[in-house]
Amino acid sequence: MEDLMQKVREGRGTDAACMLDYCTQIEEYAERAGDARLLGFSHYYKGRTYYLSNETGKVFEEIGEALGYLEQSGQWELVAAAYNLMAIVSVGKGNLSFAIEYYLAGLKYCKKYELIEVESRIESNLGSLYMECGQYSDARDYLEQAHLDYKRVPEEERSLASLTAIYNNLALCYMKSGSLEKAEEYIRKLETECEAHFEEMDYIYVNCMRARYCHLCGNISMRDQYIADIQNQLSGDVLILDLFDDLYDFCELMLEIDRGDVCRNIGEKLKALVEQTGIANMQRKMTALEMDYVKKTKDRERYLKTAGRFYELTEIVEQENRSMIVNMLYLRKSLERARERCRKLEEDAVELTEKSERDPLTGLANRYRLTNDSEKIVEQCFAEHKPLSFEILDIDYFKQYNDRYGHQAGDDCVRAIAALIRQMESDQIFCARYGGDEFVIIYSGMSAEEVCERAEKLRQDVMALQIEQRYTEGAFGVTISQGICHDIPSNGNKNWDFLHIADQTLYRAKRGGKNCLCMTDIHGREIEV
Repeated sequence: MEDLMQKVREGRGTDAACMLDYCTQIEEYAERAGDARLLGFSHYYKGRTYYLSNETGKVFEEIGEALGYLEQSGQWELVAAAYNLMAIVSVGKGNLSFAIEYYLAGLKYCKKYELIEVESRIESNLGSLYMECGQYSDARDYLEQAHLDYKRVPEEERSLASLTAIYNNLALCYMKSGSLEKAEEYIRKLETECEAHFEEMDYIYVNCMRARYCHLCGNISMRDQYIADIQNQLSGDVLILDLFDDLYDFCELMLEIDRGDVCRNIGEKLKALVEQTGIANMQRKMTALEMDYVKKTKDRERYLKTAGRFYELTEIVEQENRSMIVNMLYLRKSLERARERCRKLEEDAVELTEKSERDPLTGLANRYRLTNDSEKIVEQCFAEHKPLSFEILDIDYFKQYNDRYGHQAGDDCVRAIAALIRQMESDQIFCARYGGDEFVIIYSGMSAEEVCERAEKLRQDVMALQIEQRYTEGAFGVTISQGICHDIPSNGNKNWDFLHIADQTLYRAKRGGKNCLCMTDIHGREIEV
């Protein structure tokens, strides 16, 4: 699967049928395995492939399927890229409010998960959108931020195609807001930093911008050269969604300078591509250009026919907008289901972790958690130069107790003492079952006197339980013995050092007659309190 996934990642602009076949293979495997990561991946790249093939009708369907799985599996870069893709298609469909919502949703993920490269792309696209709406100041803000973020991307991960788009849009934005000098600055940047690496599509949209710049500067010969270049460069195999706005703006310029022949030529080349997208809004905009051209020719019959087509497409655009609302509602419902699945998985994971770290008989931390947490406590006390105590305690004569009263009674006895130990837990006291009838209590930041006071209270509380124990005389009932290692950790001390000395100290307490506690430092020297 990883080999297939790599082929898909590297497959931009290659055979669409082959890419879709790879994605289908991944999807079928993922469905059998119940793998959310692969399902999200396959649906996203299917959507992207349809986008690159100008088949926009299927983009939302695949991206809508992908998003829930992508969120569930934490593929945040693809989540942000998916929102960017839906926004671009929404712009093409003429629904700018949805586009802005999708762009902003993508930006939210970029900022949360520090996805700088995708963030720069989305900011550049937002700048282009604001520029289309005539909001040049906001457009510049987004475009300049896109440039700043682009420079934050590690050099080996940067895309010159992204930088080209940023510079081109900044030049166009300054040009449209009347600052030809600033526009020229970015045109020079394009020529010095990017043009050597231009692909065919880059030349088309950059030359559209340069043609307008030359027109505004009065350089008619250079303008006409760019006009000729664009017509030669434009073929029937371009990514129309990425180029449409640039070519539409270029056609408006052609009508403005009475080059309707160029506008007609561009329209003929784009007609099949625009129809392939199935986006009525793009067809309507092309029809609007045709109306403007026909109006200049004073062909009334053709004008009325074109106007009728424009009206029909306007109705279809309204239907598409309603469909987009349905798509958005479906998408939100799908995401909510995915988030609910994630919440359930997180709850299950927390519960599983809790079970894996808790002793089932007593509810105390088990030996696994003791190992992890005790090392952290030692490190913290060493860093803060705080006193630390490890106590190991066990139940006196527990084997004999089990033999006399049975294992069920033994479990009840362990549970009763564990309940007392659990009551001691606090920010400074960590408690765990070490195994069998042994328990470990870790005191951090407490003096020897405070530790002994707590340990002695526990010993008295165990005796107060008055759990019957007739193995020995004296009528004490069940009792415990406690060994405590108390010291300030020094460099190199580990949890095992404290546990080992505490264990030795416990046996010293046992030899002293049981039902008592004994405290030593980490060198085994007895501490009298």
